[in-house]
Amino acid sequence: MQELYLDTLILEELHTSSDTYLNKIKNYTKPSRLLIKLFFNQIDACIVSKYTWNTAIEINPQLKKRLQIIKHSQDIFPPVVLTLIHKNSPYFSKIYEEFVFSSQMNTKTKEILKMYQTVQTIKLTQDDIEPILKYFNNYKNLKRKYH
Repeated sequence: MQELYLDTLILEELHTSSDTYLNKIKNYTKPSRLLIKLFFNQIDACIVSKYTWNTAIEINPQLKKRLQIIKHSQDIFPPVVLTLIHKNSPYFSKIYEEFVFSSQMNTKTKEILKMYQTVQTIKLTQDDIEPILKYFNNYKNLKRKYH
């Protein structure tokens, strides 16, 4: 989602895509390392989640004193693993819901969710997904217009 957010910002503000405007974009597997690299002037900017930012400044308050948030995204980008279940497959849907949303989750499921640092599992509705779809459609329109 970070790439989508960054590209949308640059398309809106500069009317060009991020890969054209920026020299190099690099993805890191550990977002908290980005803030350290930024703190020590090893990178120019980064995009991290609110959770990563809050955790980092709690651990190291100096980060907040030295780093500045340039832009906040809308609260439509939850750190989620989205699984779409085909509506014509009630059997699979039932199994999936029992696996993920069961109040008596088995140890294996808990381990998998912990491995992905899952804080909470919720079932999204169409209303939950609508702002993301709207954002993505806006992105596609900007891409067509300026790319």
